[in-house]
Amino acid sequence: MLAAQERFFADLQRDSGLPLDGAGRGDANATEAGLDLTRFRRWLREAGWSEALALEDADLAQVLEQARALYTEDRA
Repeated sequence: MLAAQERFFADLQRDSGLPLDGAGRGDANATEAGLDLTRFRRWLREAGWSEALALEDADLAQVLEQARALYTEDRA
């Protein structure tokens, strides 16, 4: 179970060295912490959690980091 949780958050990290938008440009929704918020928003939309899509990027990133701290052993 923990491995699946780690994988979920790892999949939401920016791919270092890979373009975020498929055209070689960085994504404005990716934070300095390495989160790909565009990818996370896509997941939220597919999961049907439309309320979360209204959050500002900084708030959404904070929610994601808090969830990672709560649901994995990665406390960094």
